[in-house]
Amino acid sequence: MTPEQKRDLLAALARKGRYTAMVGDGVNDVLALKEARLAVAMGNGSQMAKGVGDLVLLSNAFSTVPAAVEEGRRIIRNTHRVAKLFIAKTVYAALLLATFGLAPIAYPFLPRHLTVTSSLTIGIPAFFLALASSSGPVRRDGFLRSLGAFVVPAGAVTALAIGAAFLCAYGPADLALEESRSVAIVTATLLGLGIVVQVERGVERRPVRPWVWGMVAAFLVGITVGLQIPWLRDFFAIPMPGPSGWGIIAACSAGGILLLLAVRRIPWLNRIEEPPAVEPAPAA
Repeated sequence: MTPEQKRDLLAALARKGRYTAMVGDGVNDVLALKEARLAVAMGNGSQMAKGVGDLVLLSNAFSTVPAAVEEGRRIIRNTHRVAKLFIAKTVYAALLLATFGLAPIAYPFLPRHLTVTSSLTIGIPAFFLALASSSGPVRRDGFLRSLGAFVVPAGAVTALAIGAAFLCAYGPADLALEESRSVAIVTATLLGLGIVVQVERGVERRPVRPWVWGMVAAFLVGITVGLQIPWLRDFFAIPMPGPSGWGIIAACSAGGILLLLAVRRIPWLNRIEEPPAVEPAPAA
């Protein structure tokens, strides 16, 4: 085949919607390598071929490609999952700012409160989820639509639960402002951990891995123990809620998680979030 024929063949496959790859080692493969979505150059090939390659097989062994492709898919899947944690927090923070921030009422959080909830529900879980193994389909197109189908409902439910907990504590329960904020921050942490579990389950409702349950349980124990330590309570300005405060936390957190589970079962949202079928992972 001529270099032009190789290039035209890949272009024809791409027009049919195929995800193309090309393996080459010589100058005559450069046109095809540039046309392919994934260009794989052999380590002992020409410098020009290696210059346009997305992957260079230093060992000259094609058997390393499946593992490299699967690693790329793992990174994409984990990036999508971690993005859901960060953007869901942005959504509920924006909703709280648009309501409490513009209303003549105290705001549910202090800046130091966000350190607690962001660490336990976003920062630490995102670190482990980004490095963990993953399985399932890979979404190459419509990422923003898929992301929005998860983060907007999840953020709205979380904002609703936080707002309800704070208003109930500060209003009908007539708790002090500091204790009402404690109620809001604990509620936010519980809803955030619920989002972590839903991210792990995905739209396919995968079983939650034991280490994720262990991480969630450790954070629940951590915030409970932290509230018992006076200097931590003082540093983060989170006083221990009383019985009525814990009752509001339990009611609003349970209602928020149940509402989150209900929203996750809405069919048309699932259709938007569910990735399209892709080709199976290459066999090693």
